[in-house]
Amino acid sequence: MGFGFGKTVCAGDDIRAASIADDLLMRGFAPADILQKGVTPGIYEAGKLWQEGTYFLPGIMLATEAFKEVLSKLERLLKKRRYRS
Repeated sequence: MGFGFGKTVCAGDDIRAASIADDLLMRGFAPADILQKGVTPGIYEAGKLWQEGTYFLPGIMLATEAFKEVLSKLERLLKKRRYRS
């Protein structure tokens, strides 16, 4: 799954997901790539598991929190880049 942390988002590990995102940013990955290739596939996987009936409300809530945690970091950077253009 992308950069390998989509599974972390899907599992709802917000602290680990934020740490991986920070690491990828420090290594020079673009925020848009992190969002599109890492975080988004993780939240989609959680939704798929929900639809299949193998994920329940607590899992979806945790995955959403992990997604939001990473998105809050990336959103600031994406906005800065948009205004520089």
